[in-house]
Amino acid sequence: CSLDFVPDLMAAGVASFKIEGRARNAEYVKTVTAAYRRAVDAAADGTWSPALAEELTEDVKRVFHREFSRGLYFGRPGADQFTRAENSLSTEVKRHVGVIIDYFAKAGIAQVKVQDRALRIGDVDLISPYPLDQPTPGCSGVVLAPWPNRIRDGRWNDDGTDRQLAITEPKFGNASHGLLRFTAYEIEQTDAAATLRATIVPQTGYPYLIETSVTYALTDDGVAVTHTLTNRSDAAAPVALGTHPYVTIGDVDAHDLVLRVPASTAFETDERMLPTGTRPVEAALRDGIRLGDAKLDTGFTDLARDPDGRVRHSLTAPDGRRLTLWQGEGFDFVQVYTATNYPGHDLAVAIEPMTAPADAFNSGLGVRRLAPGETWTLDWGISLG
Repeated sequence: CSLDFVPDLMAAGVASFKIEGRARNAEYVKTVTAAYRRAVDAAADGTWSPALAEELTEDVKRVFHREFSRGLYFGRPGADQFTRAENSLSTEVKRHVGVIIDYFAKAGIAQVKVQDRALRIGDVDLISPYPLDQPTPGCSGVVLAPWPNRIRDGRWNDDGTDRQLAITEPKFGNASHGLLRFTAYEIEQTDAAATLRATIVPQTGYPYLIETSVTYALTDDGVAVTHTLTNRSDAAAPVALGTHPYVTIGDVDAHDLVLRVPASTAFETDERMLPTGTRPVEAALRDGIRLGDAKLDTGFTDLARDPDGRVRHSLTAPDGRRLTLWQGEGFDFVQVYTATNYPGHDLAVAIEPMTAPADAFNSGLGVRRLAPGETWTLDWGISLG
């Protein structure tokens, strides 16, 4: 850091300063550039002082750095001039909450896009991370309501009334993954939990008003997630719900993880990924298969529940560590999807708890009609052991 001798550099004939911030964020660039701008201006107009240099150095310490030295400006550096820090020593700890996608200046209100980008135990990722500058890939972390998966042609019969939803999966001509994918949420946050609230408003193909919430509560070994759906319509509303986490044990090659899904029945699908029937599940999936040998985009049901009523799917590392994704009562279906195009990963797997399978608004499987004012509560979670 050369903030304390900027006047000396300028007196030596330096006419410009190049500030490098390779792979650093916008805040780093803004903070460091602003500090040197002030130092240069002060040296030029005669207001520079050691106190100002100290103030500016403290500003720079708030962003990423690994200790400071004077480099080679004043001779060969001594042993005490080399950093031994492996990570940032910034004096402020920052948490990425989301991306601001709109700001209403007169009201002083920002709309923030919040994404499930990370869940870690120590240094081990339990959710497959992706770059901060990329949009949500493959519905990662999205709440799928009032239906998960697909509805054929976006058409369904609502107790005798034909409905037509917008086609949101043009490739296959379906309505896909509900109505919350691009909806704004209100957020309440504490140190150990965050609750996100959003409303499904009446719209083309779905004339019901549904209040939703999802709470992510940190636990000692992962996260517990609770969803609510409340019908604020004047009539009974059909609803179903799913969620879309990509899970991993981040310090292990995903190909070497062993996937276990305790299901007895799988859905067969056509070329549009819509169900055409069912078949028995191979015992290998219940016993455990190597993820690198699996190619899945498959819905399952007839899930085996443990004595506590939970279904438990798992990924097991070669060293015996096990990630468990559990789903509580009401989640009677699961979709498992192996992705080879997930940003930053050769292989990723989504294990998606669902209350209903694909095209449920037409088959009726797993769909629940909430009475006016009725609330449905569901839970699932992730743990590492």
